[in-house]
Amino acid sequence: MTIQYQSRFSGGDQESINKLLQDCLDSAIEEEGNDQPFVALGTQEERNRVWTAWTDCRNVDPCRFWVDFAREPSAPKVQAPVQAFIHQYVQNSVKERIVLGPEERAMVRTLNSAYSVIEVWRRLVTAADFKVLRGERKALRGREKYEEADRLFLRWEQEGEKRDGPAYLIVQWILLKLSPKLNLEINSLYVKVEATAADIIVILLALYQRAEDIPATPLTRISFHTVVLLGSTGGFRPGSLMNTLCRQYTLSIVRNPDDRTQRRIILTPNIGRNKIKKQQMTCKYRKQKSVAYSVPLVPFHVLCLTSLVVSRALEMGALDTPYKSAHDLLHCPNLGRTDRLDIPWKEEFLDKPLFPLSYPQFYELWMRCLLVVGCRKPIRPYALRVGAGARMDGILSSALRNYIMSHSGAILENDYQTGVVRPNLASLAFGPKAVSRDETLFSELRNISARSMIFLGQSRRFGFARGSDKP
Repeated sequence: MTIQYQSRFSGGDQESINKLLQDCLDSAIEEEGNDQPFVALGTQEERNRVWTAWTDCRNVDPCRFWVDFAREPSAPKVQAPVQAFIHQYVQNSVKERIVLGPEERAMVRTLNSAYSVIEVWRRLVTAADFKVLRGERKALRGREKYEEADRLFLRWEQEGEKRDGPAYLIVQWILLKLSPKLNLEINSLYVKVEATAADIIVILLALYQRAEDIPATPLTRISFHTVVLLGSTGGFRPGSLMNTLCRQYTLSIVRNPDDRTQRRIILTPNIGRNKIKKQQMTCKYRKQKSVAYSVPLVPFHVLCLTSLVVSRALEMGALDTPYKSAHDLLHCPNLGRTDRLDIPWKEEFLDKPLFPLSYPQFYELWMRCLLVVGCRKPIRPYALRVGAGARMDGILSSALRNYIMSHSGAILENDYQTGVVRPNLASLAFGPKAVSRDETLFSELRNISARSMIFLGQSRRFGFARGSDKP
């Protein structure tokens, strides 16, 4: 198909405009029937991983199966291959993990929740829809077999009322039959807890004071330190905190407005917001892809993010200045008549990680720190985000809190509440007759870190062996 268009546009000749319109038409025809939604890179990688495992099945045609399944989903001979695959996938989901016990590491099954298995099935269905059924639908529509093409859909709604369709038959099988057989949990496997300010301090102090029991390279240690501070300050998702680049941090020398003879170093981290769906990236969201905030030097060094960035930048030689120490950086630049001077990064360092750290490294150090500080139960890094949300709630406006945490108010209200509520409900219910001066006690009850260590470090083990560790 070709089109001709009599242009009334200025600044272009008729031939180039017709060519542009023809290209747009050809592209639209090529994309016709492409019902694949936008997918984040991480989600696509997970789908590809499940699809690769599926294609390794030797007792079934991994592509033809999906056409048969869409046409006869309730047939036992059609359901059997996918049921066998899911059963085997769960049993093979075994990895070495840190455990909070004397053995420290053990091989554990990672798929223990029925809803995690359902998510695996959802990824497989979506991958099959794109890799197999999409092409089949397009071919049938090309032969004008529209009704037959419309039957080749497997997807079902996740949050809506609709709970039927071919794919949902396997969901029912997972919940009703596979779960009892493999001891999959139907209820939540964990109670949501918050990492309080006291917990953060205990974990970070242990990171250095118990370094012999928490092995890590110096760079990995300060990178973990930085991620914990960022996560506990703004409640940012871990995915946006790994391998942050130099360009994401701005160091500034600022005059103290209370005493203009003094200067201060101010850090402005700029943290990207992940999990924004591509279809939402319209002009409405163009300025909301990241969150920036300013941090001064903090007297308590364990909580000082600015000193970590300054030290790391000077160690890398990444700042485009002749100054080699924090003292020179603060006092030597000539501010002239300005009240603020941003310290530039060298061009070649802008896109290099300032704090290189992968999520597996972070998770392993996190669990090791919890073991050393004496936590009886493993706490997910998610506790950092829950704790940050709890501290912001009621202090910041709902709009600002939601923006920083990149969530709607409804999600925060429903999904970010701890298993044990924070206030003393008895005093709220019964007033003066039940009021007690237990504010400190209730604050302590929220801490996940134990006060007495249950993990014996090397020095205490040696002392215990010599009999010098008696109470």
